[in-house]
Amino acid sequence: MSVFLLSCMDILVKIDLHFVGVTYVILNLSYHSEEKEFDHSGFNLAGNDTIAIEQHGNLVEVVSTEEKPYYTFIVFVITAPDHAPHRDKIRKQSWAGYHWTEDDGSVIDRWKYVFVVGKTESLETMTKLQAEIEEYQDMIMADELDSYHNLVLKVLWLLQHSVDSYNFSFLVKTDDDSFINIKLLNRYLHEQLNSNSAGKMFFGGARTGRQPVLRRGRYGVGKDLWEPDTYPPYCSGSGYVLSFDSVQELLYVWNTGVQPLFYVEDAFIGTLAYHSGKIEVTNIKGFYWHQKYGCSNKNAMLMHYVKLDQMADFMEKYKQGVAYC
Repeated sequence: MSVFLLSCMDILVKIDLHFVGVTYVILNLSYHSEEKEFDHSGFNLAGNDTIAIEQHGNLVEVVSTEEKPYYTFIVFVITAPDHAPHRDKIRKQSWAGYHWTEDDGSVIDRWKYVFVVGKTESLETMTKLQAEIEEYQDMIMADELDSYHNLVLKVLWLLQHSVDSYNFSFLVKTDDDSFINIKLLNRYLHEQLNSNSAGKMFFGGARTGRQPVLRRGRYGVGKDLWEPDTYPPYCSGSGYVLSFDSVQELLYVWNTGVQPLFYVEDAFIGTLAYHSGKIEVTNIKGFYWHQKYGCSNKNAMLMHYVKLDQMADFMEKYKQGVAYC
């Protein structure tokens, strides 16, 4: 366990971190506090080899290393133990296995995907999962049993794993029934890195219209866990993006214990952002919780509810430059 002093907005905060070796990433081009002002103009935040961070109050560059590589973004794909066909389709015939390039032919290479699976009580399935992990090196196993009620714990685990294992600018969380246009996503994220937008970032298909809290059924949440009758803004769990500093902030809020755990994963992450008071939830065009809203390959960055037999088909339609559906 390590203790760091981090400058957060306009105050100096002492944070007892439950993870080791994590630095506080500054994504804004200028950062202000009462003590100092950092000018980030000398750092290429969207560059290939470095990222600007604040460490112990000093602005430094971190070089991408084999132990902790830097990526512009990492796509974490939530998957179930028995969804091997989904993973195979995505990695071999669809967006994860495609050689993405820009219009000028340059390779889009500062990104990666990682499948995130939970544990299972079946020894046979666990053996198959371990073999798949060893064969493809593109999947990690969360330290939780895989179930709907444990989904939120699975996501909190992957947030912790991400900052422990990588340097990155953005984390993308999605499901194994989503199709992602990496080219459009890469362009949009680089636009954010090169803009003067301020604040910790959390965006996707956002629910910002006072979404009602269900009290019964699968998505039921009791008043002892969230008393208001509506949720604060949050992004649909089908696909959302967090900047590195937002990931750290969410983990910090979770570790304070201010918000009791409940099982509606995307709404729960929204409550952590709400308690933070520093993370702005933003709805952006191009993240569609259902494929029927994003058939154009010119603006759909992420489409959800894509059937298994559509994954390869969508990839072929992208190559042909025609509508997905």
